[in-house]
Amino acid sequence: MTRLVHWLEKYVLPIATKLGQVRWLVALRDAFISTLPITLVGSLAVLFASFVHVAKVMWHWRTFAFALQPFVNIANLIWKGTFALFALYFALSWGYQLARTFEVNRQAGAIVSLACFAMSIANIAQVKIKGQLVNVNNVFDIKQMSTTGLFTAMIFGGLGMAVFILCDHA
Repeated sequence: MTRLVHWLEKYVLPIATKLGQVRWLVALRDAFISTLPITLVGSLAVLFASFVHVAKVMWHWRTFAFALQPFVNIANLIWKGTFALFALYFALSWGYQLARTFEVNRQAGAIVSLACFAMSIANIAQVKIKGQLVNVNNVFDIKQMSTTGLFTAMIFGGLGMAVFILCDHA
């Protein structure tokens, strides 16, 4: 065991130390940490709704599930307020943390990151009308604002903040 610890200290620790000093990665870490309360609340809501669903389908506790249906509806609302908009929250936090790290205006950084993410969202959504899929133009596709748009929020928010930081320091 001590050989493993010595090997880790000799080879892995210097790399981890250098990665821990990269300002972009520190800001990314802090952005995820600042969205942790949203993640926890949304996760508890999903866990509750899933438990009630399992009780109804797998254990055949239909009366139990029926009695808890109002709470399931509340849990679904909580999901819509947390995970369905998670990329928006992350884009704001990412911009704020980058602005804090690079010592520029924090509120402006959050807005720049959010605006860059919003520009990346597709302006076409598919809606089902009478069983047929119809494309609607010039609208936000809400699916991209959820956790599925997280990587896009990182990329476009980071690019927008890079330009903002360069312009602010110039």
